Amino acid sequence: MKKTEESITSDTEMSEIMEISSTKFVGLATQVSTTMPESFGCDVLEATEKSTAIMEITQGTSDVFLMSAEVVAQAHKVNPDTTIIVWSPISNSPIGMAVKEGNSELLAQANEFISKMNEPGGLLDELKEKWDDTIKETLIKHGIEYYLNED
Repeated sequence: MKKTEESITSDTEMSEIMEISSTKFVGLATQVSTTMPESFGCDVLEATEKSTAIMEITQGTSDVFLMSAEVVAQAHKVNPDTTIIVWSPISNSPIGMAVKEGNSELLAQANEFISKMNEPGGLLDELKEKWDDTIKETLIKHGIEYYLNED
């Protein structure tokens, strides 16, 4: 069943929202909040400040503002009657790194770090173990539901 604006819930997938032709997006100029919906063929009103984009949502002149969970959750907490949070991740944002051509020593060090980071019991697992509970507690303390990507 195709979603309509009226049937969107916090569990709706972002891909379903992108398919609703009447959805009005607002985003920050040159950021993912603008470029992502545009990549799906959606028109986006560009704002230069987060506060302007949030005002577009709370006043009902735009329907969707894609932003980090912290920003969206803060705006929702202030405007719980006029906003909902959709927890569906849009995409993973991999981090890139460039190494000057010919610097094989730095390239080897970077590749070694990356491979060790992703090993079972590596740095990534250590960071999850150390910080996941703290992140959950902080979000809950601020009255924010949370979503952790388990991939």
